[in-house]
Amino acid sequence: MVQVVFTGEWSLPVREGEVTNTLVDAGCDVIVCHVDSPKVVLETAERRGVKSCGHNVSQGAIAPKGFITGAENKYEPCIRATRKASSRAFRHPMYWSALRQGHGAQHRVWGGCERRRTQRGTVAIADMRAGKPMFAGPIKDNKGRIVIDKPYSNYDPFSTAWTI
Repeated sequence: MVQVVFTGEWSLPVREGEVTNTLVDAGCDVIVCHVDSPKVVLETAERRGVKSCGHNVSQGAIAPKGFITGAENKYEPCIRATRKASSRAFRHPMYWSALRQGHGAQHRVWGGCERRRTQRGTVAIADMRAGKPMFAGPIKDNKGRIVIDKPYSNYDPFSTAWTI
């Protein structure tokens, strides 16, 4: 089960710590946050003995025993794409950045992940770079409705629209 909590702000460390404790008390065993400064969330998760994941930059040094991994933005390819678009050299109406274009990477795996499980993640990332679908249906929502009926390309508007 996934539980999402919105704090209403990008940086409310006290609230973020409270939410982390509440989620752990409710039985969550992995905490992921999307805030300006994840330090409080990751330290609280580490102190409470649960795993954590992050984004944007590697955050493993904050919680070396519990941090698993995360997605890392690579800004240089994004800057090049933006410059190309602003020069009008890029004419396609829709642009999706991707791992295979170098716009992102996985952080290294930290102590929060059992080493024997890292191979599955490495294979999944290689599959995404190769363009294999991340979600191959049928996949149902929590009410039993089919939300993805078959495999779609990762760049197919249907397969990305439902996540927005």
